[in-house]
Amino acid sequence: MSTGLFYSDAQILKAIRQGDRKVLKYIYDRYLKIISQFITNNNGSLDDAKDIYQEAIVACYQNIRRDGFVLSSQFGTYLFAIAKHLWFKELRKRSSIYPILLTDVEELAEELPLLEEREKQLDLMDKSIGLLGAKCQNLIKSFYVEKKSMQEIALEMGYTNADNAKNQKYKCLQKLKKAFFSAYKKEEEINEQSTTT
Repeated sequence: MSTGLFYSDAQILKAIRQGDRKVLKYIYDRYLKIISQFITNNNGSLDDAKDIYQEAIVACYQNIRRDGFVLSSQFGTYLFAIAKHLWFKELRKRSSIYPILLTDVEELAEELPLLEEREKQLDLMDKSIGLLGAKCQNLIKSFYVEKKSMQEIALEMGYTNADNAKNQKYKCLQKLKKAFFSAYKKEEEINEQSTTT
């Protein structure tokens, strides 16, 4: 399904349609920060952000499970749009306290292309990670996703000490960087060709 770090949009949709609830934790962890940041930057608290985010995930989950649903944007953009809509609806309820300013909407319009670009980069990163060997994938996942120390990684993966694990992590990151930029360059060339034809 996924490399363990990221799910593609197609994998997210498939998992939701199959009722796989593990993907919900992935979605929650991956997109919480950006949506929370948007809400807290627009007159909301962290508790508001968590509430709206949970509502957005439920709405998104229900929409995707409906017959005939077609995702016409990237998943993260779709979830962000739902959360934004729910937050603006909540702000309208509180309008005597927090008036919605036109600049908030304009700022959102500017943020959506950035979110889409970030989504593309994360998808490319996922593909690039998939090109690494299993040992590099596990090392990167252990350090960056599971937040394990280099000492823990050394013990679990059979390195003689934390320094050796750190050196291996560096080598894996160099491989990942090379694969990512190669894929990014190919993507840019494809985009360039499609705009000129």
